[in-house]
Amino acid sequence: MDKTEGNTVAKRRYSKKVLSVCAVIILMIAGCIWLNMYYYNEVQSSLMQQTYSDLKKENERAESYLSGRIKAKIEWLDIIAAFCDMPDGSGDENWRQIIDRYKNEKFQFGIADANGTLYFAAGNTVDVSGKDYYQRVMMGERVVSQVLKNDFGNQDGVVMAVPIIRNDEIIGAVCLEYTTLELGEYINDSKMSESGANLVFDKSGEVTASYPGMESFDTVYDMLAKMDYKEEGVLEKLKEDVKEGRSGYAVYYNNNKMRLIYYAPADIKDWTILSLVVTDSYETTIDEIRFLSAASLIGTIIMLAVIAVLTVYVVGQRRKEMQVVSTDALTGVLTREAARKLVEQKLRKGYEKGNYACIFMDIDDFKKINDTYGHDRGDRVLIEAGEILKRCIKRNDIVCRYGGDEFCVWVNSARTQEEIEALAEDILAAFRGTKLIHVCLGIALRGMGEKNYDLIVKRADEALYCAKRQGKNRYCIKK
Repeated sequence: MDKTEGNTVAKRRYSKKVLSVCAVIILMIAGCIWLNMYYYNEVQSSLMQQTYSDLKKENERAESYLSGRIKAKIEWLDIIAAFCDMPDGSGDENWRQIIDRYKNEKFQFGIADANGTLYFAAGNTVDVSGKDYYQRVMMGERVVSQVLKNDFGNQDGVVMAVPIIRNDEIIGAVCLEYTTLELGEYINDSKMSESGANLVFDKSGEVTASYPGMESFDTVYDMLAKMDYKEEGVLEKLKEDVKEGRSGYAVYYNNNKMRLIYYAPADIKDWTILSLVVTDSYETTIDEIRFLSAASLIGTIIMLAVIAVLTVYVVGQRRKEMQVVSTDALTGVLTREAARKLVEQKLRKGYEKGNYACIFMDIDDFKKINDTYGHDRGDRVLIEAGEILKRCIKRNDIVCRYGGDEFCVWVNSARTQEEIEALAEDILAAFRGTKLIHVCLGIALRGMGEKNYDLIVKRADEALYCAKRQGKNRYCIKK
C-alpha cells in the first residue's frame, strides 16, 4: 500500500467517524427537542394533579401546626395552673408578671375563680359561669371550646382552658382566648398561602380559624354557596364528606377565577381544615417553566453543537498510543487490570525475549494476621509484601496486586528455568527474613508462542495450591 492509498483510506475512516459523531449529535438534538415538546404538553395535563398534591401537603402542614400549637398552649396553661395565685383584684398576682412577657402575642389571658368571674391580665373581668367551656373545665376537663360568637370585641373566637387544682379540689381555671382571625394567621404563613388560604371549621360550618374576608359569612358553607360550580352536587358532597370525617377535593369559581380546594378532618375535636388556592399564580409559574425550558433547550443545543465540534476535532487528531499505568493505592504496585493490559500487549506482539513466567503469590494465614493484630497490621503486611517483591524483581518484570492478599509477578528478565527458581528462592528468603510473613509461590512457565493470558494465570494458580499443600514458604512450578 503506497502513501496516497494510505491517505485515502485514512480519510475514509476519518469521514466515517465524523459522520457517525454527527449522526449521534443530530439524534441527541432531535431527542432534546422531542423531550421538551413532550414536557410542555405534560405540564399542562399535570397542573391539576400537582396543585392537588401541593394543596394536600399545605393542608397537612396547617393541621400539624394547629394541633402542635394548641397542644403547646394547653401544656403552658397546665404549668401556670400549677402555681398561679387566684385573682384577688389587687393586680399583684404572680401570673400577671408572667403574662407581661407575652404581651406581644395575639391572645387574651385570664384566670377564672370558682364563681365564674374571669379576670383578664388587662384588669377587666367578665362573667363566664354560664359558658359551656367553663362548666366543663370546672369538672376537671382540659377544654378547647366551640366557636364563641361575638365574644371577643364583636369577633368570633375560641377558648382553651385548664382547671386549677389545689388539695384535690378545683378552685378555678386558666383561660386563653384566640379570635378566629388570630388562629387563622398561624396556619396561613406558608409560601402557598400567598396564592391561597387555609381555614378551619366544625361540622356545622362554624369557622374556627379564618382569614380576612370571612367575617361577612356566618359559616363556611354560606361562603361556598355563593360560588359557581361547573358540576352539580359539589357542595352537597363536601358537606357529606365533612359530616362523615372524609377528605376530598373540589373546584369552584369566583369572579371567573378557578379555585381548587382540599379538605380533611383535623385531629382536634370535630374540626375540618380546608385549603384553597387561586390557579392564576400556577399559570404564571407554568409560563415561567416554559420560558426556562425553552432557554434550557437552546442552551442544550448550543452545548451539543460545541461538543460536536470538539469531538470532530478530537477524532481528527491522531493520538499516539499511551500506556496508562495504574497503581494499587495501598501497596504501590500495579493493579491487576493495569498489569493485564501490559502483559497481554506483549503476548499479542509475540514477545519471545527471555523465558516469560508468571509467579502467583499468596500470603499464608493472612486472615489470622488480620484477626489477631487488626486490619491496620494487615495493611502494613500487604505494603511490606509489595515492597519486598519490588526489591526482588528486575526492571523488565511486572508485579501487581491480584486481589486481597494475592500478588502476581510476570518475569521477563530470567533466561532459564534455573534463574526463575533462583528468583523464587530470593523472594521466599526475603519473606522469611520478616519473621512474620510467610508466603507460597505458584510458578507457570510460558510455552513458546503461548498468548493466552488466562491459561498462564490458571496454571500459576494451580501451582500455588500445589505449593500450599507442601507447607509454608514453598514454591511449585508448572510448565
